[in-house]
Amino acid sequence: MGKINLNALKTKGIEINYYYICKRKLWFFSKGIALEDVSERVSIGALIHENSYPREKRRNITINNTISIDVISDRIAEIKLTKSMEKASLMQLAYYLFYLKNIGIEIEGELRYPKERRVKKVFLTEEIEKELQETLEDIERIKGLASPPPANKMSSKCQKCAYFELCWAGE
Repeated sequence: MGKINLNALKTKGIEINYYYICKRKLWFFSKGIALEDVSERVSIGALIHENSYPREKRRNITINNTISIDVISDRIAEIKLTKSMEKASLMQLAYYLFYLKNIGIEIEGELRYPKERRVKKVFLTEEIEKELQETLEDIERIKGLASPPPANKMSSKCQKCAYFELCWAGE
């Protein structure tokens, strides 16, 4: 798989995550509308993140102002509250592995769910790399839209989202 010009894209890891959760949320975030600071669920996740794995010395490492890795040791780790949106979490971590590979660092990854006492190893495969390249292109397309993609109610996921009121104010 050929290298991609990551400097041209500057896609943040959270944008990968939002892409797999809700493309409308991704669009709002890309326009500077960040509502995570007022979300109780995000606050709980941040507390779990801060208080988990205290022995890990290298935490919250930001690279090129683009990706922010929760923990780096002999592998990189992404800490999540629950596995409820595992595909989004997996692809976010895979993007970190992909990004690092494209700047010359090959490393393994793992998703950590401290509340559930669960760890899932993540490896970068050719299939995942291909999906990420397609995802990166679609993210650029979504970010370039003049208005957000249509709202798509996803049962309980929407109700827990920091953007819920923005999306569904008139409903």
